[in-house]
Amino acid sequence: MHKLYLALAITFSLLIGCTEENSAKNAINPSASEEEVNRWKNALGLWEGQTPIENGDEYHWLLSLSEEGHFQLNATISHTDGTITKQIEVGDWGIDGNIYFVSPKGVIEEGNFVPFDTPKPDLYQAYEILESSSERFTIKHITSGDIFKTRRISTEVDSK
Repeated sequence: MHKLYLALAITFSLLIGCTEENSAKNAINPSASEEEVNRWKNALGLWEGQTPIENGDEYHWLLSLSEEGHFQLNATISHTDGTITKQIEVGDWGIDGNIYFVSPKGVIEEGNFVPFDTPKPDLYQAYEILESSSERFTIKHITSGDIFKTRRISTEVDSK
């Protein structure tokens, strides 16, 4: 019984000793370094990017990263023949160390959620973070090596 009280007393004293800063850090990831916490906080918000893709087409995206770990990707491809393809993808995102990852759950078509067949391994993507600041977020796809450069539009995110 004495050991139980001692263990409770030690646990209680450790909990009391937590500062607000440590509490916020632990809510994200208990073992996260200050740099990792800042990288995660910097990623929150609305980002946009644009890059040429195969056949001269142009890929443009708006990416919303919420504090709850959800993302919405509004993608537009402008084809050289003048046609435009649009898609809204939704899912979960996260950062661990220097890796940004996404777990897409589905697309929004005509206002309705259409789920992906999530057991497919090609849905889950991982990226090395090359640059992470309050204004720029640059990532490199682990498998393809493709680099995506984004710039912040807003720190506000519609969490609907």
